[in-house]
Amino acid sequence: MEYRSLALGKLVLQSDSDEKAAVSSKLSSDIFVVQIAIKILSLNQLDSMASDIQQTVSNYNDYLDTEEARITKTTTLYMNILIGLMLALVLGVTLFASFNILRPIRNLTDFAETLTQGVYDQNINIRSHDEFGQLGHTFNTLSTRLNDLITNLENRISERTSELKQRSAYLEGSAEISRAASSILDTNTLIKQVVQLIKERFNFYYVGLFLVDARNEWAVLQAGTGEAGQKMLARNHRLKIGEGMIGWSIANAEARIALDVGKDAVRFENPDLPETRSEGALPLRSRGHVLGALTIQSTEEAAFNQDILTTLQTMTDQVAVALDNAELLAKSEAALEAERKAYGELSKEDWKELARGQTIPRYRSDAPDTVYPITEKERPEAAQTAPDIQDNGLTITIPIKSHDYTLGGVALESARLYSDTQRRAAHEQLISETTARIRETLDMDTIMKTAAEEIRQSLDLPEVVVQLIPPQKVLSSEEKTA
Repeated sequence: MEYRSLALGKLVLQSDSDEKAAVSSKLSSDIFVVQIAIKILSLNQLDSMASDIQQTVSNYNDYLDTEEARITKTTTLYMNILIGLMLALVLGVTLFASFNILRPIRNLTDFAETLTQGVYDQNINIRSHDEFGQLGHTFNTLSTRLNDLITNLENRISERTSELKQRSAYLEGSAEISRAASSILDTNTLIKQVVQLIKERFNFYYVGLFLVDARNEWAVLQAGTGEAGQKMLARNHRLKIGEGMIGWSIANAEARIALDVGKDAVRFENPDLPETRSEGALPLRSRGHVLGALTIQSTEEAAFNQDILTTLQTMTDQVAVALDNAELLAKSEAALEAERKAYGELSKEDWKELARGQTIPRYRSDAPDTVYPITEKERPEAAQTAPDIQDNGLTITIPIKSHDYTLGGVALESARLYSDTQRRAAHEQLISETTARIRETLDMDTIMKTAAEEIRQSLDLPEVVVQLIPPQKVLSSEEKTA
């Protein structure tokens, strides 16, 4: 017997053929029945299953809606979180860029604007060592160099301005002193005025003027400022030519400056001037020879530079020319006075000779319209009452008397000497006018031209030639050394 499994889970016993046939027939009917049952069952199950499926689908739809809402909510949340993170990232990047890129750029920009406004004493605070830090270091270096350059330029401008003001003051003072020197004709007055003006205008500690003596051996102090100058004048202070700064300046006809008197081996240490820190010796040069020297002293070290020295030397040369002119004028006046005296003595002798050879009439008046000759007896009385009032002998005054009271006199002038006197007056006027014109300038060429022109016009000459014989050439210190 054999059993087989059927589709409905039932077992079918398989025996021999008959049984097989019976069973097969029966089985077929059963199968049909079963199939119908199955179909009915399937329909019921399908309805139930459809209902279940519908319910499941409905539940699933609800689930999907719920899940969709949840997913949407979750997605929205995630998106918000993502957006927030992105915003935070952007903000962080922005802050990072602002702090590490934009802020340095802004600082560099502000610093550059500060430089354009002329502020060079500030620096950038460098916080990094990247390219911005290197750029900031470069800006700081540029600012430092610009600040140093501007400071140096300002200092130089200030120094130049101060030097210019000082030089201008020196030029004004020199011009004033030159004008004063050209207007003073007396040598002693000129020397005193010059040293005092130089001290006041240039604010020096001490100023002294030396002139060479007749033997050309000593430089003798002629004028000095202050109490020290009075002391030195009282003891006839003098310096050997060739020794000390004054002597060296006269011997070499050159200016000499000691910016620090303690380091100058040539300078003479003067106990009357203890506060001297710098000194200058300027030769008085005129017409090719040295008249003396001018000493200027200051309480400040390095008080004299080359510009000041040039200005003072020019002024000193003008003073020397004025001194030389004053000396020449004094000599001319002395010679003229000597000539006048000699001429007067000669004229007086001529009058005496004339008086001895001729009878000079003399008259007196005792009443109006009455004139009587003075007798020989009355002449001594007239001479005693009214002696000659001039010593040059050009005039003789005879008194006019009335009752022993002298009313006046009659002046008798020599007709012989009248024309000579007039010519002499014209000659003196010519000399005076020519000398005055010459004193108006200190330039040698102008002096010579003026003298020639004045003489030509005054004497009505067709041509006048003025020639100077140059003095013997004096070798300079360099030529002597060579």
